[in-house]
Amino acid sequence: MINCSVHRRPSPEVVKAKRAEIARRYRRRSRHSTRSQFAAIRVAELNRLFTARYGQFLPDDERGREALEIVAHHLIQLSGHPQERLGNWAADRCPWLTIVEGRKLLARIAVEPRSWKADSLAWRLKLNYADRQTLKITTIGAIDRSQKQRFAMRNKVKALREKARRKALRDGALKAVSTIILAYMLGTAWGWRIGMSGA
Repeated sequence: MINCSVHRRPSPEVVKAKRAEIARRYRRRSRHSTRSQFAAIRVAELNRLFTARYGQFLPDDERGREALEIVAHHLIQLSGHPQERLGNWAADRCPWLTIVEGRKLLARIAVEPRSWKADSLAWRLKLNYADRQTLKITTIGAIDRSQKQRFAMRNKVKALREKARRKALRDGALKAVSTIILAYMLGTAWGWRIGMSGA
């Protein structure tokens, strides 16, 4: 006798509840990782920009303090210990920052964390398109090109690159085919000569 256990499908309510739980878990995980990954990329790009503008250390003036505040808003979005991370970053880039100033800044940012869109941060930093391209910055906009213009330019460059790639493939494929044909013809001619000489 064959033992056939009947597998019953769960009720539609159970299926719906399980799918909702799965979606909630993925949303929570992806939202956190995406935000912190984006913040990490933006901090790296801000470091490149500030190094190009000011050198290793930020200036001890209004520009330096504004740059520090922008970076601090992004550092607080990263996972881990924001106070330690801000202290390490400030020690490397702002030797003039006192411990008291650093704590006040961190307390103010913790109460009102801020995130910027690409173009609004570009206006605050006065970042133009040429500097953006030179420093390979992708998460901050440009004051002289809108998002729509940057998108159109990116698509145009992508199309030109793809056209060049296809041409190289086509030329390489034609060259490979002609090499194979030539090798075959030489091999056949060589074989024919050997056959003739042996006869």
